[in-house]
Amino acid sequence: MTVSSIENALTHHIRQIVETHFDKNHFKVFSFVFSLITCLCAASVLIISIFTPWLIQYLNYNQFVINIIGAFIAIGMYLPLPYLGYLADVHGPVILAVLSLFMFFPGYMVASLVVRDNLHYIYLCISYGLIGCATSCLYFSSLLTCAKVFPNHKSLSITAPVACYGLSSLLLSGLLDSVNWFYYENGDLNLYRCFRFFAFFYFVLGVINWVSSVIVTIERDLIFEEEQIPLIEPDDIHKRDFSVFLKDHSMYLFLFAFFLIVGPLETCITNIGSITTVIDPNGRKAIPLQVSLHAIFSTTSRILVGGSLDYLPKIGVTPVHLMIVLVLSGTLAFTLITQGSHMDLISIFLGFSYGGLFAITPNILVSIWGIGIFGSSWGLFMLAPAAGSTLFGLLYALNFDTMCKVESRFCLWKVFSALALCTVTSAIIIFFCNKVWAKRNAFKC
Repeated sequence: MTVSSIENALTHHIRQIVETHFDKNHFKVFSFVFSLITCLCAASVLIISIFTPWLIQYLNYNQFVINIIGAFIAIGMYLPLPYLGYLADVHGPVILAVLSLFMFFPGYMVASLVVRDNLHYIYLCISYGLIGCATSCLYFSSLLTCAKVFPNHKSLSITAPVACYGLSSLLLSGLLDSVNWFYYENGDLNLYRCFRFFAFFYFVLGVINWVSSVIVTIERDLIFEEEQIPLIEPDDIHKRDFSVFLKDHSMYLFLFAFFLIVGPLETCITNIGSITTVIDPNGRKAIPLQVSLHAIFSTTSRILVGGSLDYLPKIGVTPVHLMIVLVLSGTLAFTLITQGSHMDLISIFLGFSYGGLFAITPNILVSIWGIGIFGSSWGLFMLAPAAGSTLFGLLYALNFDTMCKVESRFCLWKVFSALALCTVTSAIIIFFCNKVWAKRNAFKC
């Protein structure tokens, strides 16, 4: 099949160089490896909790403003994903790589100007909206490159980039914590330098990702033979398959269940700094540790989940059963928050739940509805964290700004009791969906 005119324009010269000077199989491995490296560096948006105490100290923000910024991040990361997924299905992941290149740089440059010149927080909201969208483009491009270059190894090709993305926040927080250049002489974090660094860092990374994603275009014929599905499907075929997906009532139940668990988890990522200051006796000094614990167990969960998917059917366990366990791990974390203790365990359970859910949900979507519309189906499901983190984040901010003015380990119990109830409801809905899918033998792998 011929490539689209947009994809041809974005890949033509690179394809000529690759096909002339490189072995295709070697370049295939190169693209897979560099897509994983891209995922390892993509999640700077997830370490915003490291920045929030300094935004509060230097720019006088309150928790409501922090969650407005978090809402813009979620909107930027998730709201465009259905359209981005469609673009990737039709024009290849290269278009997402290019879009990330032209959003990361201005996003972080504007953020650096906001903290330097103390501009209105709406500019930081807009910049982080761009950064959120750029993050999704960069990560989604790499994820699709891995998934569609090695379509016969779905567990590895999907789980590996998901795991690397989970590890990204750990690596980036460790970088900020260990390099003195990012700090003032008095030990305070220099946000201006941090944002400037990320602007140029992601410009370089975006160029590399642009090149590595071209392999999907080059390898289309091979993928067609392996999967019996063309990478760039004709519009009528794509619309037919996606229409079947949209008419499936169980999909909407599953989407709602995903909303009820991932929204609260996203809220915790945005607010892990303030949660730590309430619960951990070490206060602000403990934030980097809690971010690292979350990242470590998020990555561990992604790896364990991905590694177990091929073996679960042999013991009579479906991926959905494992997903319910991950949801209940989040319930346990929220219950501990209501008790105002064990911050380390809270971060561990939150990370385990968050990472595992983002590893297993794409696999369930591929297994039930196929890889041919994966870009569009996963993009649609990303509306859940966009809406969920916005709604639950504002509820958290309202609770925090009214109940936590006077220090108390128990000031968060109301909002997190409600969030725990949401996650239990999510687990019940997912269990029902599994019953529906089992009756019609819906799993394709």
